[in-house]
Amino acid sequence: MLSDVSSMDLKKGLSIDLLISGSPSAYVDFFYIAHPTGDKPSSEEGPAKPELELSHDDLNLLADYLNQADKYHRNGDTEGVYESYRKIAQYMDERGDLKRCTYFYQKCLHIASTAGWPAGEMEANLNLGLLAERLDLPLEAMGFHECHVDLSAKYGSPADHLTGAKNLVRAYSLVADLAYADRRLTDAEGVLMKMQRTAKEHKLSKAWVDSMLRLGKVALLDGRHADALGMLKEFLLAAEKIKDTRAQGQGYYLLALTMEKLDKLEESARCLEEYRRLAMIPVIEVTEDGLGGAVAKAAGAAPAGSATEALEAAPDAAAAAVPESAAEPARTSQGVEIMVEEEEALSASTATLVSSDMVHVKETKPVVVGKKPEQSDDIDKDGFALASCKLGETCFRQGNYDAAAHYFEDFFETSLKLGNVGTTNAARVNLGLSRAMQKRIDFMKKLDVDFGGLLDYKIARTDME
Repeated sequence: MLSDVSSMDLKKGLSIDLLISGSPSAYVDFFYIAHPTGDKPSSEEGPAKPELELSHDDLNLLADYLNQADKYHRNGDTEGVYESYRKIAQYMDERGDLKRCTYFYQKCLHIASTAGWPAGEMEANLNLGLLAERLDLPLEAMGFHECHVDLSAKYGSPADHLTGAKNLVRAYSLVADLAYADRRLTDAEGVLMKMQRTAKEHKLSKAWVDSMLRLGKVALLDGRHADALGMLKEFLLAAEKIKDTRAQGQGYYLLALTMEKLDKLEESARCLEEYRRLAMIPVIEVTEDGLGGAVAKAAGAAPAGSATEALEAAPDAAAAAVPESAAEPARTSQGVEIMVEEEEALSASTATLVSSDMVHVKETKPVVVGKKPEQSDDIDKDGFALASCKLGETCFRQGNYDAAAHYFEDFFETSLKLGNVGTTNAARVNLGLSRAMQKRIDFMKKLDVDFGGLLDYKIARTDME
């Protein structure tokens, strides 16, 4: 093992050699690489970097690459300069130094763009875009991927162009997430529309379907319920074509929220029932096969049936909308965002009803409760719990406590299997309230039928005491 002193001496010696050989730019870059502070000896701001331990062989190799790059530059050999910087970038990438890796790929891009070399520009933009994603810089990634797509359309192969499009829709998705989290709905919608156009142009069916779902979510949160209905309708038709049952379920949940805002409670309940049904279908793997279809590796969902009718139920019902309340995103176990109201979010003890005085009780048609489904390991338990909770809350508010208890029981049992203490406690409270309210109704009926008998019992019981 070489001592720290000998390493420092080697760094100084190599730096002096680079200056003597007439390579000042190589000297600057070597100083940036070799010194543990990561500071560049110029006014230009360099990426912050933790100390990188370099052996003697590493230092000699990097100095050699930099010296070669400078010589190639003096000889007008663009590809030689590019290749030298690319080797240094790859070296840094292999050692996990992504910021210095980015710095040298930026030098690659500068060399290629200055010389008008499209192949080099394409590769550098691609690498910089992927690096920006790894550094959690989605806006920068989007810019680099957009440049890569533009260049590959003119100078690259169809495979290059398709790769660029896939990277770009992923970057659009990340930027949209960022805008949505900051409640910049207009920005999120603009980026999602770009994502949709790119996905459609390159026949990326899953990305196109995802963009439609999220556009519907943004419209719903923005209070544009008629727009949300149209987008979610189009989304559900496409999701059914590619047999993506998880995406369909999330679409039906958003559609249920939209119908609720439009005071279409029966249609909302049908959508939630469809979400429950879809959640019980084992996960299937869907591969891209263009916007016209997909290849599924397992049986798809059954036709939506009566729930699909909800898509046509209120196309012009925006005037009936009630005020939009605050909403927060929540993620399912599949990683796709769905939107739920704050008081309904599973992570916040969804739909815990504190007092029966807060519940608006009105007569409603009885909900037909089906046989309790069997649950396997590959179903969407999160989705089933969410839909059951929402249906239970709806039935409770309508005074249908038997049905509410059924749905809250499903919610409770599924929450237990998920191991989520918060939602399990919420389900337990909701289930207890539903059963208590039903017993209260039974008691009031008893009063109506035999109030005198109840008084006689009370008097007799008092005497016994």
